[in-house]
Amino acid sequence: MAVAASRAEWISHALVLARYMLPALPFLLLFVAEGIVVLVERLRWPRLAPAVAAAAAVALLATGPIPTQWHYPNQFWGHLRYQFDYDPAHNPYVTLLPKEDMPTFYRELGRLPAGSVTLIEAPWRLESHFNALSLYQDVHRQHVKIGLVTPLCGAYDFGEYPPERTGMKMRELVHLASVLHGDAHGADYLVLHPRAHNVVADPGPEWPDVTHCLPAIEQALGSPAYRDDQIVVYRLAGLSPLGNNRRPVQQ
Repeated sequence: MAVAASRAEWISHALVLARYMLPALPFLLLFVAEGIVVLVERLRWPRLAPAVAAAAAVALLATGPIPTQWHYPNQFWGHLRYQFDYDPAHNPYVTLLPKEDMPTFYRELGRLPAGSVTLIEAPWRLESHFNALSLYQDVHRQHVKIGLVTPLCGAYDFGEYPPERTGMKMRELVHLASVLHGDAHGADYLVLHPRAHNVVADPGPEWPDVTHCLPAIEQALGSPAYRDDQIVVYRLAGLSPLGNNRRPVQQ
């Protein structure tokens, strides 16, 4: 109550409230443990105590919000569509999402085994309430790396950093310039978004001019493997399309 009454910035966000509540977490866990102990001490068969205690812990997990987020792969657990409200019926990032067509490329990938393909998606939105990549991953169920367009597509300094910042060790963030120089970073496809697809109506920060750098990308990677009015996809050099026994992605 004291933390909520402080009216700290973004305190209404569940993850921010949880961050402020970390000092109370040991006491909460202690109370839960004490409650389980009281429960199992009333059993007539003490040998069942470990099983009952384990069942109680599993029940707490199953009735909480984690199972709805625990699909594989899900690299966007911090997205507001998961954290703004743990009841999807009251979460505006679930109920008010824009109803736009999903690119066929993502639906085709969704027919493959989960986690069997890695995509580099570029550009991206730093704030989760602008970021639509989580919605796409719910459909294609493949691994995602973030492609940084600086400096290939100009200087985009919101949520990105230049390649010379060697002190930054982000294994899931790669610079597109290094991809064009032959380093695929273990990815199968480069997916470019020429225009923003915001989860909310607010236009957000200015979107990088992706069309400006498309000629350089095509010169290095060849013609797109897939293109529609939302995305442009390039198959990264030296990698098989999707494997011999997999359904091909249609161009």
